Amino acid sequence: MRIAFTGWQAAAVWAGLLVSAGAATWKSGLVRSLFNQQSAIAYRIIQTGKGEVKQFLLPDSSVIVLNANSILEYHPDFTTHRHLRLHGEALFTVTRDKAHPFTVQTTDSLATTVLGTRFNIQSYDKGQETRITVVSGIVAVNKGSQWLDTLTRAQAIRYQKISRSFTISHDVNTESITGWTKGEWDYEHLHFNDLVILLQNHYGITLTSKRDTEQLQTSVSVNFNSKQPANGILEVFCSFAGCSFRQTDPTTYEIY
Repeated sequence: MRIAFTGWQAAAVWAGLLVSAGAATWKSGLVRSLFNQQSAIAYRIIQTGKGEVKQFLLPDSSVIVLNANSILEYHPDFTTHRHLRLHGEALFTVTRDKAHPFTVQTTDSLATTVLGTRFNIQSYDKGQETRITVVSGIVAVNKGSQWLDTLTRAQAIRYQKISRSFTISHDVNTESITGWTKGEWDYEHLHFNDLVILLQNHYGITLTSKRDTEQLQTSVSVNFNSKQPANGILEVFCSFAGCSFRQTDPTTYEIY
């Protein structure tokens, strides 16, 4: 069952690259080398604040759209070292350069490597998972020195940070995944933890709960946009998750 609310859509996702077994081994070496060198390198930083979505042009002409409350760090010599670190969510449109692979690392040590493609990564520090979705092209995903998988167009990986397990999805709706770049958020099943991130990043709202948060999610697809107030989003969530909410102070809501 799918419920659509007027003019609303999208958010959440992920990425990787197609390689042979030999190339996967090479990539693992690249990732280890990158991890070992990072502490000595002063990465350049771009970031966004609450409710802020911005587009940036990197030195190699790759285009980055950075979601709210996100930080992207990139190597100071980016022409020859296309290494980045992401806290949050970003949509990458990568300029092809066979000689210099483009690698994005998240805080859970997932590394996404590409030569030239378009993909989305969501990996907020407070989130329970990292989601990587390929919009076009091919990407490879590593966890430290371990190669996880390669992804092509409309494929995604969801990596659970606590259990350190992952699943691969096929035929993903990439327009829905990247809708956040237009202020639209679409969720197949909106879980409490995703709601926490959405309200914090785009509204500056802290969400708490007296309920078992593992069971708090909608049983249907829901979609929103940035024109909707925070309490409107909460009303929709609670109507499908079987809960209630109240405002405890100007920037805090509680679900019960």
